[in-house]
Formats: sequence, C-alpha cells, structure tokens
Amino acid sequence: MAIFAMWIDGTSVVPEKVGPPVLRKVREFGREVDWSDIHGLRKIEGAKFRGVPNTRLNFHFPIPTPVIVPLFDAVRRTTVDRHVAFERAFLLFEGVNATIDTVNIKDGNITVYDSTQETSFRQLTGDHLTFGVSEARFEIRERTPTRNRIEVKFDATITVTVGFANTEDNYINFARAGMDFFVI
Repeated sequence: MAIFAMWIDGTSVVPEKVGPPVLRKVREFGREVDWSDIHGLRKIEGAKFRGVPNTRLNFHFPIPTPVIVPLFDAVRRTTVDRHVAFERAFLLFEGVNATIDTVNIKDGNITVYDSTQETSFRQLTGDHLTFGVSEARFEIRERTPTRNRIEVKFDATITVTVGFANTEDNYINFARAGMDFFVI
C-alpha cells in the first residue's frame, strides 16, 4: 500500500465568474484593492475573495494528478508502472459570512465526489486553516455498498460553491487544496 499527496497553493484557485456581478474588491488596510474583484487578493496566505451579498459562486482547484506512477519492485529489481486511485481531498480555508455549500470533485468529466449525494456533508464556514485539526476532508469512494476506490483516469479538479451572506463584510480565503492518492 502506498499513499502520496499532491497539493496546490490557494493562489491557484480560479473563480468561475469574475467582476462586479459576483465579486467585489477586497478591503485591506481600510481601502479596496484594485483588481481583487477579478483575481482575488493573492498573498502568501492564499487567495482572498469578497462576494456580492446574497450570491453564490463556484471556485475551481486544478490538482496535479498522477495517473500512472513508477514503483520499484525489490524482487525483480526493476520499476513497474502502477495506476493510482483517489483516496481523499482536503481544503484549507477561512470563511467569514461565507459558506462552502457544495463540493464536487471530477476526474476529467467524471464526477468522483458530489457532496449533495453525501449524507454526512454539512455546509462549511469559519476557520478551517489548520491541517490535521480543522481542515475540510472528503473521502472519495464509489457510491456502492462496497465503497471501492476509484481509479484515476484523467485529471482532478475540486470545485466548491461558495455562498456569500447578505452583508458587506463577507469573504473567503483559500489557503491550500490537496488530494491523497493510493497506488493500486
């Protein structure tokens, strides 16, 4: 059994729509930051977005995705190519008057996780910035009684739908997103 992880920084997140219909300029040090309604405020802590009150917006995290990895076979003293499967996804973020309403994970065009189909999923808000303590974690398995692992075929994208509250003071800061993969 081998598990490995791939992560991206929050500055890699891509909003599905930009500009005044859905995003507003981020406020920092008492002023609005130019262009932050287009690409967010990107800093070492990640990417911060401020929404128009009472709107929802999708954000996409393209995760570097291995499909086949070389493993060393000690018996044969050579490498063998092995496929990988999804294990779980993680999201580190902070939401203030903003909630993550849905999470959807795709392998190419194939949905491998849909929070609307998971009875244990709850809307997420607040501080989820500490890995191992408060991160948002999503187990990726087949929607069958056996809950088998799903083999990676193409590439992974995590999409979250954020709902911004009816207040001027709302934002979401994406710090990191990542996935664990299992060698099969």
